[in-house]
Amino acid sequence: MNKRLGKVFIDTNIIKHAADFRSSNVFQWICDLYELVYVHQGVYDELILGSLKSIVDQLIKNNDWILFNPYDDHTLTDDEYAIYDSLHQDVISAFERLDTKKESEGRIIKGTKNYGEISSITACLFLGANLICSNDQDIREVINDEHYIIVDEENDSERMIIQDTLSDFCYYCVEQGVASKKEAKRFFKASLAGDNKLSEKLNILNERWRSI
Repeated sequence: MNKRLGKVFIDTNIIKHAADFRSSNVFQWICDLYELVYVHQGVYDELILGSLKSIVDQLIKNNDWILFNPYDDHTLTDDEYAIYDSLHQDVISAFERLDTKKESEGRIIKGTKNYGEISSITACLFLGANLICSNDQDIREVINDEHYIIVDEENDSERMIIQDTLSDFCYYCVEQGVASKKEAKRFFKASLAGDNKLSEKLNILNERWRSI
C-alpha cells in the first residue's frame, strides 16, 4: 500500500460523511490513505455537533491528525501570522471573484461563507500542503482560476494544489488497498444519497475503478 504523500487538509463535508457512515471506519481509511492528515481550526469550528468534535479530538490526541490553529499564539510568530493573514485575505478575495464570475455566467452562487474551504486553501499555501480532501466543487475552480501553487523545495519544483473529491477519495482507497470496492461504493452511495446525479457519478467512479 502506498500512501498519498505530503500534507492533506480534511474539509468539513468529508468529516461529516465519515461520521455518518457506520458500516466501516472511514476515519481509519483517511489515516491509512494519507501520509500527514491536518485539520484547520476553521474546519474544526464548523463541526457544530459535539460528537463530531469528539471524534476529531480523539484523532488529534492519538496523533493521527494534526490540528493547525494559526490563531494560537504558540503556533505562529507575529511575522508568520502576518504572512498567513495576507494569504487568507487573498483567498477570501478569490472566492469573491468566483462568485462574480458565476453571477456573470448565470450560475448559482453557493449561499455559504466558505469559511472552512478558505481556511484550508490558505493553510495549504502557507504550509506547502499539496492536498485538500473535500467534496466542495468551488475549491477546484478557485485553485484553477487563481493558479494556486505550492513550492516543493525538496524536488525544486512547483505544483498546483490537488483536490481529492469524495469520488477521488473512494477511488484511491480502493486503488491503494485501504478499502474494498464494495465498502467504498457503499460509502460513496450513502454520502451522496438524495443527489439526483448519483447514478451518473457512480458510473464514472466504476469506470475509473476498471483501470485498477
